[in-house]
Amino acid sequence: MKWDPKLNQFVCTKHDSHYQTDGLHVSGRATRNMDRFPIRRDGSTIHVDTAHVFQSDKDPAGWTGAAVGV
Repeated sequence: MKWDPKLNQFVCTKHDSHYQTDGLHVSGRATRNMDRFPIRRDGSTIHVDTAHVFQSDKDPAGWTGAAVGV
């Protein structure tokens, strides 16, 4: 997975898939959105729990909740 600043998207070269900045699948062979980690904001700090992961197709509510505004 790499960031393409010209497209303003993440690009998976393995699946030729494209994703918005929030991980939403836009196009390509992939069948789902990018995975997300649980996160929380504590003042000006954002904590990421890399021991757990949310997949949009298996836990839509967890996936949607794993985002903070910046």
